[in-house]
Amino acid sequence: MDPRSTHHRSKAGARCVLRVACCVSRVSIAALLFHCAFSAVDVPAQRVEGSNFKVVDLFDPPYERQIKSMIEGARWRHQDSQTVVNDAKVQTFRTNGAVELIIEAPEAFYDDTHKAVNSAGPVQFRTADGRFFLSGVGFLWLQTNSILYISNRVQTIVFPELTETGSIVASTNLPAQTNKGVTVFSDRFQYIKDSGIGIYTGNVRAVGTNVNFKGKSDVMEVLVPVGEHQLQTITMTDKVTLDYENVEATGQKAVYTAATGLAKITGSPAWHDENQRQGRGDELVIDRTNKTFRANGQGWVKMPAQSMGANGFFSSATNSTPGTNQFVEIFSEFYEFRTNTTGNIVQFGDHVHMVDTDNGATNGTLTAATMLVTLLSTNELQSMVAETNVVIQNETNQFTGDKAVYTATNSMLKLTGNPAWRAGTRQGTGDVLFADLKRSKMEVRTNAWMRVPASQLGPSTAMKQSSGIDVRQSPVPSQSPPSLAKGENSEIKWPRMEPDPPTLRKGVTRTKSPSTFNNPPSTNEFADIYSETYTVTTNTARFEGGVRIIHPRLTWVCQTMNVDSPNPNSKDVTMTAEQAVEFNLKAGTDEDQLQDVHGTCNHAVYNYAVTPSGTNDTMTLTGNPILETTNGIIKNKILILDCANNKLMAPGKYKIYGTNATTTPIPTNVFRMPTGGKKK
Repeated sequence: MDPRSTHHRSKAGARCVLRVACCVSRVSIAALLFHCAFSAVDVPAQRVEGSNFKVVDLFDPPYERQIKSMIEGARWRHQDSQTVVNDAKVQTFRTNGAVELIIEAPEAFYDDTHKAVNSAGPVQFRTADGRFFLSGVGFLWLQTNSILYISNRVQTIVFPELTETGSIVASTNLPAQTNKGVTVFSDRFQYIKDSGIGIYTGNVRAVGTNVNFKGKSDVMEVLVPVGEHQLQTITMTDKVTLDYENVEATGQKAVYTAATGLAKITGSPAWHDENQRQGRGDELVIDRTNKTFRANGQGWVKMPAQSMGANGFFSSATNSTPGTNQFVEIFSEFYEFRTNTTGNIVQFGDHVHMVDTDNGATNGTLTAATMLVTLLSTNELQSMVAETNVVIQNETNQFTGDKAVYTATNSMLKLTGNPAWRAGTRQGTGDVLFADLKRSKMEVRTNAWMRVPASQLGPSTAMKQSSGIDVRQSPVPSQSPPSLAKGENSEIKWPRMEPDPPTLRKGVTRTKSPSTFNNPPSTNEFADIYSETYTVTTNTARFEGGVRIIHPRLTWVCQTMNVDSPNPNSKDVTMTAEQAVEFNLKAGTDEDQLQDVHGTCNHAVYNYAVTPSGTNDTMTLTGNPILETTNGIIKNKILILDCANNKLMAPGKYKIYGTNATTTPIPTNVFRMPTGGKKK
């Protein structure tokens, strides 16, 4: 049979051609290749040669006059059913006559019986527009079914135009650096023209402009309908590895969709990078167009604590330096890395739980509904924003609020939305809370409140009284009105305290600030402090604006209050009140309502310290100080209350105003200070 006479082969003869199913096994294909390649030499026969080899196959009706495929060659040698074709070229066509696919080989065998072309040598396969190019060694082309098999060293190049969605851009208009496309390497390849499915097997590796696939002993399937001139999907199964920028992700299956630019990895997907970061989820999604990397379902991320800032978020809170085995783990329903900016942005969503660990031990935790983390180009933390039901826990310390913003450059934490804090037995609230974690400093602004153990602001029980009268020098009475006594004694020993006689209690009017003391007293264990703002450091606290302190023993009202506790292991404290100072010092029990000492001044310093030589428990009043008791009022430039030794000191000239008008003059040695005794 002369191949040149087959241009218009009858369709009846074509229907007799053996049709090979697209699911032919590799063993069957190898056998067919061996048979097609060497059956011509089994029985010596007469050699027939020629040039301009051509075999065509026509479409079924109604396009029976149109060429479906054509096999050509520059020269040919025919022997039995085998024809050796030099410079072989196979083309497939559309019904309108346009070329779709082109297969070229330096030499190939044409099997007229099976309508197949095969070769053990090199082969090239491409689309007519040149945007899908494949090369390999050893191939089989089944003309009737338009199926191509390549058995060795497969390399495929898919140019960018084929992977882009929408209209196709001419390659000549593309910058050189974007013309790389996607290159696929594998051991074997199978392509079915009618379905547009290409299957790669054996050591598959795909390298793209933004997404790289690679794996071992795996299978990858590509969908390239020749009629659409566009790569649709790449599907990779079994031991999948995907490289995205500096991230390597693994799983059992990966699907890349060109229309969306998304690559999805399933089957226990996980990832890691060169910065010791790693993570997992039920599904990993890579969007190469928008440069995002997302995990959906049971998300988990682990990174070194150094990535959370210069000192680490929780390390700053504890004033320690992260160790080499200190990591941060974040659990959430999803998370997304965004690399389309100068740095990286990571969004965590739905039930975020962050844990800081050091050698397996937990340093602290953070929980919130959502969290947004911004990383610098060096992958160090720049800022972190947690929102909705935020709880930051570190040993016995805690911050809560609706929103927390942490800035790593200055280690500053800002909480809003009903923020609150707790440090051991101390706690507080306000409208806005600022915590300088690096310097262990906290500021609470607007409607600020703090509760501390009462013992941190001095003794919580009333001052004790001594027995006996000890007046070192009686003040010299002057010609003042009967209710006034003056003197120059610098120290007055408090007299023995006895209950006031009924005549003294009647008609007594005490000056008391409603804004100060109408609040319910704090319990004996705690003291409550109210102010507009306050700032707390390790050993100091400053309260400003409408300060009110409700303490079981000593209650205050002032504009500013400084509290210094130099030794955290002791109860020593110094309290300095300024501007419109008013206080109430309890001397007896709650039943002794007339036993308290009430005072006002512009500056007051309370000091409490326990030393080996004794207890220092004093109040020094300056700035027009006035001290009021149940039976008199004392004025002087300086008034000193020695609560530990039951002394009142008034250096220089002092004045005592009596509250009992029936006594003329008031004998100073019976001036009644507060008593702890009960009425009889």
